[in-house]
Amino acid sequence: MDVVRWKFIDVHSAGKAPYEYTFHINPNEGGTPTIQKNFTIQTNAGPNRGAIVQEGQSTPPELAFSGVILTQPHLEALELWFDKRILIDINDDLGRVFRGVFSRWEPQRERRAYNYWYHTFSAGFIVAGYKTASGKVRFGKFI
Repeated sequence: MDVVRWKFIDVHSAGKAPYEYTFHINPNEGGTPTIQKNFTIQTNAGPNRGAIVQEGQSTPPELAFSGVILTQPHLEALELWFDKRILIDINDDLGRVFRGVFSRWEPQRERRAYNYWYHTFSAGFIVAGYKTASGKVRFGKFI
């Protein structure tokens, strides 16, 4: 069975080239968006006190993922894609598509006698649109 690699795609090919990047090594952690609901809780005064709970706007979904980097081209490619100020599609190994922008990039160099370019990294991606593996749009627009 062939490994399906993650891909970054410049949605409108509007930024600097390259307009597509395929991962050398897929991330090893994360990869599913998380959403946090916001609540305001107030208590009232009196003998029959109870809490008043109001649900506010949810945070934008964030796709967090992490992995390893083994080579200089891999590190420099991830740095380049993080610096792009455009909409990016992330196609993962499960066939899902996430459209959004990077919010966080945290590379960490780890000394290895046999590989000078070894890094671990974690990244955050604010999701503006999400298409499931079955092709259904969960939220956002895909034009």
